[in-house]
Amino acid sequence: MEIKDKVALITGAAQGLGRAFTESLLAEGAKVCFCDVNTTQGQKTLDELRAQYGDKVMFQKCDVSNHKDMQGIIT
Repeated sequence: MEIKDKVALITGAAQGLGRAFTESLLAEGAKVCFCDVNTTQGQKTLDELRAQYGDKVMFQKCDVSNHKDMQGIIT
């Protein structure tokens, strides 16, 4: 499957496995929006990933158990 230039949304990705998935997709050329409830770690992760991948990555605060938050991510 060709991942280059595809767009991915990863939840719970400020750290741990979610971050690893985000980095893996970025390394393959995907554009990634990652979200997490932890905005402090999310911003830190975003800064680190932007230094390496530029504008191919973005962060959005999101609680996946909150319908309104999820609507804001998808729309």
